[in-house]
Amino acid sequence: MILPVIPPAGRRSSAPGLAPVALRAGLLAGTLDILAAIVVFGWLRGKATPLQILQSVASGVWGPAAYEGGWTTGLAGLGLHFLIALLWAGLFVAAARAWPALRRHWVLSGVLYGAVVWALMNLVVVPLSQVPPRLLTPVGIVLNLSILVLMIGLPIACTAFRPCELLNTPAVCPAPARSPAPSRPATPAPRPTPKSAR
Repeated sequence: MILPVIPPAGRRSSAPGLAPVALRAGLLAGTLDILAAIVVFGWLRGKATPLQILQSVASGVWGPAAYEGGWTTGLAGLGLHFLIALLWAGLFVAAARAWPALRRHWVLSGVLYGAVVWALMNLVVVPLSQVPPRLLTPVGIVLNLSILVLMIGLPIACTAFRPCELLNTPAVCPAPARSPAPSRPATPAPRPTPKSAR
């Protein structure tokens, strides 16, 4: 009969696993990023409708035909968008576990990571995909770079930093159990000195 090995309570790690942290970071960053794109390019600049923004993501796989697929390709683009966000989140969380300095300086690393994501997506991934060629304008670069820094880089870095330490929420990352302090032996009470007979 094999008995399960239970680690001592004092050695249990309170840090969540890599996958749950990457999942939270990816979902958070993906949601913020797509909402920012809809607000900035859809409502403020009037460049595209929310459906067209989602279809533009799907065009990386289906090319210009994605704009003719209605909400089918729109939802496919939304799923692809979150998949990409999860991949970027997993990459950063894994790197942050290997190099703790990324977590200690999470603001700086988040800003730099957002810039790295922008460069790789616009200079490597998008040109290799089926997205129709487009011209990078200075305004578009500033807007896209700002969105990726604020909505991708910083949220991912913040989540990798451990929300319990940042937001002071012990329920998210409870403190590790401490082993009880060794009990001290009781000090014997002093014996009464016998009175001398007079």
